[in-house]
Amino acid sequence: MFDGATATEIARHVAMLIQSMAGSLSTSELLSGGGTRGPHRLHGEFMDARSGAMSPFVVNPALAKQVLAEVARSFESAMLREDDDASRSGALFVVSGDGLFLGKTVRESEYQEFARHVIGPLARHAGLPHAVCRPGSLDSCWAEAALNRTSLNVPVLAFVHGHRHWIVMPASARMRGFAVSRSAQDLEPLGTAQYYDVKPIWAKSKARQGFLRQLAVLGMNPAAAPAIAEMQAQWVELKATVGGDVDFLSREGSDERPFIDYSLLFEIYAPGRRVDVRGAHCLEARSCFEEDPTGCRVLCVSIIDFFTRFSVYRHLESLWKKFKFHDYGQKVKDLLGCPLRQRPLSPRWHAGARAVLRVNGTEHFPPLPFSRAVEVEIHLQYKEKESYLDEACEPYLDMVCEDVVSEINWTTDVEQVEDECKGPYSRSISCKQAQCVFLTESRYLDQCGSWMQQSCHKKLLVVAVLENVFGV
Repeated sequence: MFDGATATEIARHVAMLIQSMAGSLSTSELLSGGGTRGPHRLHGEFMDARSGAMSPFVVNPALAKQVLAEVARSFESAMLREDDDASRSGALFVVSGDGLFLGKTVRESEYQEFARHVIGPLARHAGLPHAVCRPGSLDSCWAEAALNRTSLNVPVLAFVHGHRHWIVMPASARMRGFAVSRSAQDLEPLGTAQYYDVKPIWAKSKARQGFLRQLAVLGMNPAAAPAIAEMQAQWVELKATVGGDVDFLSREGSDERPFIDYSLLFEIYAPGRRVDVRGAHCLEARSCFEEDPTGCRVLCVSIIDFFTRFSVYRHLESLWKKFKFHDYGQKVKDLLGCPLRQRPLSPRWHAGARAVLRVNGTEHFPPLPFSRAVEVEIHLQYKEKESYLDEACEPYLDMVCEDVVSEINWTTDVEQVEDECKGPYSRSISCKQAQCVFLTESRYLDQCGSWMQQSCHKKLLVVAVLENVFGV
């Protein structure tokens, strides 16, 4: 169909096609009194009989007309986006002139999943049937409705043309900006976003390690002390929203196969000031709550590309590749939670007080410049089944901490021992001790403090086993 056409010609043709489909659906009987209203439509009742175009927004005709009009306006111009992965698969990816919407071709199997099984439940899950516009938000109401109850990037239009299956969805950052500013002329009220399309271990994900490093650098850690109530409230709300969406995709409570291989799309902003991100699935860094918030950074999250089922073929692929799709929903929750809930342990928190943690020679953790080099001394005693890290989090922290932490000393020759361990004949495994010294920067203490303790304890475990089992 597009053989020999230039990128500009392809984009122009697709934009006209999307406008036509949006117009047809907007004037269909579905939105003018015909068909079943409300959240319990059959999948066919989301579709315009003339054009085959469909949208989950048709459960709320007023909202659907608004978003379809916005789609038509936005695609008055468009551009073809180059994407290596899309090029290899033969997919097309078109961006509307103002960047508010994206049109992409998907596999027939993915389209059928959306059209037959997802569109109705997704509309209900997102709360679209009962969405109510806030005063002053008439133009942006659809964007607020799409964000109100879900972090899923809800498609606004889908159709088949020729042999291609198209899905049109909001560009997550621009839609979020529209909902925050309530103005189509200000789609970037938080500034320009840095994007990270991230999948959990062990699915293929180019951006994963860079994203985890960036979080550590920015100090994006709501679990760190001292606690900031508003930041913790944002974190609780974000976890609950994403967790509910993951449960929806995991088909919790049903016999259906779960959806897999979807991504968390993270956006990082540098607004240089406090911003109102309520209801936008965002988390402000600690820098936003300082007296001078010019260093403020904001992290926002969306779930994208969620139309692939855990089929028999995907099950076999998962078995071959480190079980990467097994329990995928929990792995996605770990991907979100692990980097954002780490904090170094201290003797006050540690059960049994068998660990000592010193930074630059003190146990009081004085305030340090953000990028100052620090020496971390860990003195711990062996304890059976001890763990300083959630097992699921360890691979994520390895990606960050192995690059930014260096061990400069490790010894089991520790002078300070408990009374029952003194004497030349004490061989109890519980008497084994170690002292580890690491060098890092203060910015990584929250993210890598427990990782350093785990690393030290793992080495001590190896020594204890060798001495007590093999007599080495």
